Amino acid sequence: MAKTGKGDFAEAKITESAKELFYEQGFNKTTVAQITKNAGVNNGLFTYYFGSKSNLAGMIETRFRLDMRNLVSAAMYDRYGEYNLALGIATEYRVIIDLHERYPKLRRFVMENYVSTQQFGDISDRDTEQSRDSMPASQRAHFYQMQKRLINPSISDVDLAIYQAVGISAANSLVTAWHNGIIDCSKEYLGDKFIQICFWLLGLEDERIEQLKRDSLDAMEGIHLVLKPYFILELE
Repeated sequence: MAKTGKGDFAEAKITESAKELFYEQGFNKTTVAQITKNAGVNNGLFTYYFGSKSNLAGMIETRFRLDMRNLVSAAMYDRYGEYNLALGIATEYRVIIDLHERYPKLRRFVMENYVSTQQFGDISDRDTEQSRDSMPASQRAHFYQMQKRLINPSISDVDLAIYQAVGISAANSLVTAWHNGIIDCSKEYLGDKFIQICFWLLGLEDERIEQLKRDSLDAMEGIHLVLKPYFILELE
């Protein structure tokens, strides 16, 4: 079945419907039937375009993270006149924690989606282009290779793969434990741990990691993102 202009419109309607329901109700309480009814389409179209609720939720979250990255990059470029990839990634970690703290609806969606993925997700399925991640595998690989080239050219491909596999899971696990009260610390300290773990996995020396902690705290002072319905970010 080839996509047509009408089909693309249906796909967009399903996505917007899901964003609205995920935002207002959370991942767990939202059903595929609710999404398709709200979008005015049948369940068959949902299955064709997205396969499952988890796949669609993952795509929405990935697009949200990319929007956040673009806004953080723009803010840092305006302030410093350049964009440093390592500092940008470190600052993003702090921005994520800040957004989760200020916006319970975002936090609920991300945490429920993450827990669902850990319990029921299939790794091989999540690695396909039309699954939990809206970013094509080639683009995702390019981003990690860019980190190798610009942040630590000496890291081996094996260690880079370990960083790719473990980094996001470690970050999600930390923030989930923090919001569940398992970890009792400030958001600044949690951000420090994000940065320490992820850049250690990327093979950076302790001195450089400590500098990224300090510089990202400074960078955060000039970045204030506002979340609007439904998962729309704006730079204030």
